[in-house]
Amino acid sequence: MADLILVRGARQLLTLQGAPGPRRGAACRDLGLIRDGALLIRDGIIHDVGPSRRVENLAAARYAVEIDADRRVVLPGFVDSHSHLALARPLLEDSPNLQGPDEPREPRTSSAGDEAHIRNVCGSRLQAAAKRFHRNLLRHGTTTLGIRAGGWSSDAVAVKALRVAAALHEHPLDLAATYLGGHGSAAASAVLLLRLRRLKLAQFAELDCEETGRDEARAREFLRTARDLGFPLRVHCDQRRHAGGARLAAEFQAITADHLDFTGRDELRLLAHSNTIAALTPGPALCSGSDHYPAARFLIDEGAAVCLASGFEARACPLYSMQTALALACLRMGMTAAEAITAATINGAHSLLMAHRVGSLEPGKRADLLIMNASDYRELPLNLGGNGVCLSMKRGAVLYRETECPEN
Repeated sequence: MADLILVRGARQLLTLQGAPGPRRGAACRDLGLIRDGALLIRDGIIHDVGPSRRVENLAAARYAVEIDADRRVVLPGFVDSHSHLALARPLLEDSPNLQGPDEPREPRTSSAGDEAHIRNVCGSRLQAAAKRFHRNLLRHGTTTLGIRAGGWSSDAVAVKALRVAAALHEHPLDLAATYLGGHGSAAASAVLLLRLRRLKLAQFAELDCEETGRDEARAREFLRTARDLGFPLRVHCDQRRHAGGARLAAEFQAITADHLDFTGRDELRLLAHSNTIAALTPGPALCSGSDHYPAARFLIDEGAAVCLASGFEARACPLYSMQTALALACLRMGMTAAEAITAATINGAHSLLMAHRVGSLEPGKRADLLIMNASDYRELPLNLGGNGVCLSMKRGAVLYRETECPEN
């Protein structure tokens, strides 16, 4: 990493600068756009940002290594706030529809298979597999990742998975880990949460509201216990059916309510008038063939803070590209390109309590940025399934640069 880097020649520099706090309403469409923009980076931190003619004339810029954006779009790295730990387990173990009739196998649930895999595979192998996957995320523009682990019958497996996630922080992505719980008794949950807090293995505690079902007393006890131990709360709700989690998220002032595919309008309105961020994941709906996508347009129009995430889970939702999530948000959820970009960057950073250092291109923040193969930000959602990243930078280091195919 060079001490000084000048990124210049951006046709559109999307800074996402704005008022403190998650963006709502019209603020979601203000990208802080600078035409013909440039950034000066010192020791991995943004030093200055503005029009090229001003930034290039700074005294320090004379000694900087130059990166020419070549009239492309430059924006903050994507913040994927809802993903699951990537495992080294072969995907075909849970994909019988991809195997031939002469290839019988013992049926096994995905959750049970993942639990057995984590238990039986050494931590270093799990780390190596996840690290390879995270470098692939960087190639597709994700620079900050929220990972969750949990939902298994064994607490030891959850602790092991979270240890793997902790070891991967900043190698190369910034990671925020969430324990997904609420499955066992209140006493067992309290013991595990206390252990995770002592070991500093999870930054958030998330209630699986679909798992607790109609046992509202158990759900409330989990949220109260986690809150009393100092965990910021998240609520996984209404991904496959309506379970009333949005109301609990608003009541307990959770940082996020995640998924919301089957949430009713009254609960969405309640959420919009709270401080809880609606974390929307179009990927699972696409992968399951469901027509129930989160009602992003309604939420934004009601004044909700919305963030966008992939919802990646190796078997249930093997979609990890935030570019594809961006396209789905516009194609199936009624979001504009500007709203989707805001949701995938600065609002995602707020949902992970990391907006003080990532999510926008401002002096004092980490130099996490993308140069995209586009001349206008409105082109980004039109790229469904492709990779439009020309260059990916994390803390001032270029970790991915597109290579051109040789000409005949």
